[in-house]
Amino acid sequence: MKRRRLGGFGAALAVTCPLLLVASAPAGAAGSSGFSLGDAARYGEYAGGTTSVIGETVGGAAAYGGSAMIATSKFGSSAWSYHDPRGVILALGGSTNSVNTTAVFHGRGEYVGSFSGSGNFGTFTHVSSLPISFPTADSDLAAASSGIAGLGATNTATGTSALSLTSSFPGTDVFELTEAQLTGASTISIHAPRRAVVVVNVTGGAGLTLSNQKVSLSGGVTADDVLWNFPSVPSASFSLESWVGTILIPTGTLSMSTNWLFGSVLFGGSTASFYKDVVFVALFSGCISYDPGTGTPEAPAAIALPGVALVAFGGVLLARRRTRNRVRPTPA
Repeated sequence: MKRRRLGGFGAALAVTCPLLLVASAPAGAAGSSGFSLGDAARYGEYAGGTTSVIGETVGGAAAYGGSAMIATSKFGSSAWSYHDPRGVILALGGSTNSVNTTAVFHGRGEYVGSFSGSGNFGTFTHVSSLPISFPTADSDLAAASSGIAGLGATNTATGTSALSLTSSFPGTDVFELTEAQLTGASTISIHAPRRAVVVVNVTGGAGLTLSNQKVSLSGGVTADDVLWNFPSVPSASFSLESWVGTILIPTGTLSMSTNWLFGSVLFGGSTASFYKDVVFVALFSGCISYDPGTGTPEAPAAIALPGVALVAFGGVLLARRRTRNRVRPTPA
């Protein structure tokens, strides 16, 4: 469940969230009316296939499922990395792994295949199994991407070079963009209230190349509540981007170069390349809810489940009232 410091009515909302979906929960933890991103969502950078990583800085944990070549990179550099899976900052699932002049902080690296390299900082350990199953994680990402792509749009983007995604709805807000709309934008502004979950489905089956764009947030929505879903792209390239939110690409190939990302990268395809990106810890933890059988996003939890929310809210008010009415002893 998403951990927020909430008070009053916010606490009541938090009570209802497990009845829907916590998208970053482990595989199989999805409710009957939502999507699970599975175990991959616990990583700031996840790639299921063969991976090249050079000069990368990942604030949280990273997991690479195929043979990996890693050089001059840093993992777990943020103090927030303490919650990473079993303390494993770098999980390597490939048969061969070459790691050189790379550092792991606030945890350790683990690998199941062969390991070679020098000049590394931190602990690297051979293990029989990792905290994540890459085939399962890839399958979960593919299923989630397909399901989320089927959600009906609740909002429409406006603008061309300055693309604006605006909503006042504090529930699941779904936007649909074509590849042409996204590539034609220089700036992308997302405006939504606090506790809103913004989903952007990007449609199209051509190769996608994005460069030198800036994504910004306003209105109270946070980076860990923004998900970009690319369900059909056969290849994707991001370079010189200032990006906010989690990037979900279930198939194909991926190239990431010199990007600043406040979010995470979840890639289930065959080949990935990461070069001098900086990935800040903002793992997706939003509740994506929908009306079963219709693909229509539901209202916020407090509206969809008024009885539960009101009971919880009433309990909060009663506790506060009792605290205020408590008789304080008179000093002697």
